[in-house]
Amino acid sequence: MLRGTVVVAWLAGTAGLLPAQSRPWSIADRAIVGSFTRISSIAVAPDRVYVSSPTALLIWDPRLRRWDGPFTPPDSSTLDRVFTALVDPLNNSLWLARVDGWVHFDPYRLNWQTGPVPAVVQGIAFDFDAPGAGLFVRTEQGWGVVAPGKNQFSPSQPPKRPLQPPTVTEALAAVPALRAGVAPGGGGQGGRAASYSAAARAFGGHGWYLGTWGDGLFSLLEGAVTPERLRFGLPGERVSAVAVAAGGVWVATDWSVGPGQTLSFVASDLSEFRWTAPGVKTERSFGAVRALAAQGPVLWGATDQGLARWNTEPAEFELIGGSRGLPDSRVLSVAAGEGGLAVGTAAGVVRVRGGSIEPLTPGSRDSALAVAVSGDTIWVGTSHGLYVALPIEPEFRSPAGLEGSPAFRSRIRGLESADGIVVAMTEDRLFWRQRTGTWVLGPPLTQALGGLRAFTAYRGGFIVAGERGFGFSPPDSVPRRIFRIPDDVPGEVRQLVLSEDYLWMATSRGLVRWRLDVIRP
Repeated sequence: MLRGTVVVAWLAGTAGLLPAQSRPWSIADRAIVGSFTRISSIAVAPDRVYVSSPTALLIWDPRLRRWDGPFTPPDSSTLDRVFTALVDPLNNSLWLARVDGWVHFDPYRLNWQTGPVPAVVQGIAFDFDAPGAGLFVRTEQGWGVVAPGKNQFSPSQPPKRPLQPPTVTEALAAVPALRAGVAPGGGGQGGRAASYSAAARAFGGHGWYLGTWGDGLFSLLEGAVTPERLRFGLPGERVSAVAVAAGGVWVATDWSVGPGQTLSFVASDLSEFRWTAPGVKTERSFGAVRALAAQGPVLWGATDQGLARWNTEPAEFELIGGSRGLPDSRVLSVAAGEGGLAVGTAAGVVRVRGGSIEPLTPGSRDSALAVAVSGDTIWVGTSHGLYVALPIEPEFRSPAGLEGSPAFRSRIRGLESADGIVVAMTEDRLFWRQRTGTWVLGPPLTQALGGLRAFTAYRGGFIVAGERGFGFSPPDSVPRRIFRIPDDVPGEVRQLVLSEDYLWMATSRGLVRWRLDVIRP
């Protein structure tokens, strides 16, 4: 399959079209998984099907029935104005048309090239009589060509025998059952109907591949009665939370269009994607998932309307609100441990254990911004510092040893507890309690990373993400290597979790999978 280092080769004439570039990450080292529900182009080669969205390019292998990718160009805006595509008849590489230029993707060298066109692009073609002449581009001012090796547009005569991309109109004319023009999946994001946006004939003319704007990709091959969904990625781009599961991760996303929330399973090797709509059994729904915690086949979500519970085997869902024992339906944090499930709300903390909800700190009305479980002790991060919640105590209690610095009384944005060590994250640094009970205050990190947003403990130090990027931070120093937003990370980081081989990152522009060997200093 097509794996390896992306070789970036931007020509001088493309600088105006692509103002920013990231370093050349391979898919094995860094994969960005976003929404692939909006299909902008499809192009078919003998052994593969190219499919583009506004953010990424995928390759479908119809023989092995598996995806390769996602391939993301160094500049994130490269694909966002693509509207059609063609396979080069000489080498099976891909040409894409933007309204303001062209894009070329070489799948063998994993190389991207692009160039501007001085007029609005209306279509592209190759010439059957001269397949080596290059890509012909039709604009509102006439035809031009991008000749091999020159990689720049110049005016030309139109192709004598044009090979042009098929259109949705042609697909609907060829398959009467599709003439309604509405995607067979029954609706796009937010429950809206998704219309067809791209089409290409299957190799040999035996069927069609159909793209939609809102409901992903389908294939209708010869002899099939109804289109088959070919799913890749997430239903929305904005990832709000992620939790590790057997064989992959569970991901909570905000739908990009309209209201709604979806929980998705993503396999570690990106070979499987499963979407689960809320299926709310109560009268209330929710608009945001702030955190996820896993307990075997059960997932718990901190939402703005209560504590969400998903049973993934078999699929069940319920939303637990204030009438079920929560001190407030605004759930801000959730964490699982041997002592049960800690649930932090806008007005205190509860423990969920054995199917029952155990109220803690009944006299406290503080917002629990972050929680962590260590045996019977629940650690609570608030806007004015770190506390503990114990079953026999009516209110939050200040841990011993935190009197030495005002930094210990800062707003807590994140908590972790493992192997007797508790780590807290404020806006600008980390501090932690060692097994001996001694508290250690880490160095300020904002100059390197900006305001801190997420962290996770890793190999004697911490992977810390801030407003400007993330990196591995030893306990006594700032990160030695920083991965920047937006060059290396597509958007704001919301959560970090570790699996055996990967760091998974929930961001405002997709789920990012990093190979841990890349992050190690």
